[in-house]
Amino acid sequence: MIGSAVARHASLHRSLKVCLIGPEEPKKRLILSGREVFGAHYDEGRITRQTDIDPVWAHLAHKSIENYKHLETESEKMFLDNKSLKSMFPYFDFSKDDIGYYMPVNAGYLNPRKQVMAQIIVASNQGCDVIRDVVTGIITGNDETQIHRIVTEKGKLIYAKKVLLATGVFTEIHNLLPNHVRIKFKAIPKTVTLAQVSDDDARRLKNMPTLLYFGKGGENWFEDYPKDVNGNIHLYFLPPIKYPDGKYYIKLGHTDNNLKDPLKKSEITEVAL
Repeated sequence: MIGSAVARHASLHRSLKVCLIGPEEPKKRLILSGREVFGAHYDEGRITRQTDIDPVWAHLAHKSIENYKHLETESEKMFLDNKSLKSMFPYFDFSKDDIGYYMPVNAGYLNPRKQVMAQIIVASNQGCDVIRDVVTGIITGNDETQIHRIVTEKGKLIYAKKVLLATGVFTEIHNLLPNHVRIKFKAIPKTVTLAQVSDDDARRLKNMPTLLYFGKGGENWFEDYPKDVNGNIHLYFLPPIKYPDGKYYIKLGHTDNNLKDPLKKSEITEVAL
């Protein structure tokens, strides 16, 4: 998602010759398929909103939402007490102490697959070359020209004056960085549930908003639901979304704050590439 956005913005500069390299999404995501690299955007729904505890994230989200319309083909905010929450959203079981911050516009969810494809299409129309391949090595230029040689899985060789990596956690899988560069990684377990619902339930819940929850939970919630060290629940929830298999799923997950036992310093891997 970052790489495609970078390609779109960079290709706006007519003085630059831009090339975006990255593999297509595999038709079947099998553990034994031999594929080492998978995209985080292989999904049908992601929450988008303008509020966040971190002011940097809130600002970036606000600026991003302003640009969403530009990727298509061609705030009002409301505080709700518990009574209003139950009236407007009867399918949610909030506690009597919960209050809501409802954003009917400039919030909801987006389709990351379609967003990435839109970024690539716009970048391509702006002159960006798109190569559907995996980069397996970068040979840093050491002569006066400082030309870098980029090697791909299919045997292609691309020459570039500058290289911008948007490979995230997969950066260390191949030889992408100079030998003296060291990266610290912190592994964080993530659990996401996709709960299938019937077509009838999907139609019944079509007006369900996305939900970011922070609180103690409702009276009927499971007692062993993951909580942070202060006993609070942090979760996100998406309404029924139709996935490529033709079925509707509700997506539910928890945030990093639910981890009671953060990984120890000794578990942070420092790797020389």
